[in-house]
Amino acid sequence: MHPSHTLRLSRALTDAGRPHQPPALPGVTHRTPGGIREKVMALELEFFRRERGPRRPGRR
Repeated sequence: MHPSHTLRLSRALTDAGRPHQPPALPGVTHRTPGGIREKVMALELEFFRRERGPRRPGRR
């Protein structure tokens, strides 16, 4: 994603009151080797777990 698009998305999310944390990944492309994809996915999972909170019985 082009950096300007990331900033536009961040602005839209902020204006909508939606929590987000765009990660800075300098030098990362869609074909970057070395486990970058796994690291980004781990960050995303951590974010969702933190923002959604613990699961309550009866909720999906």
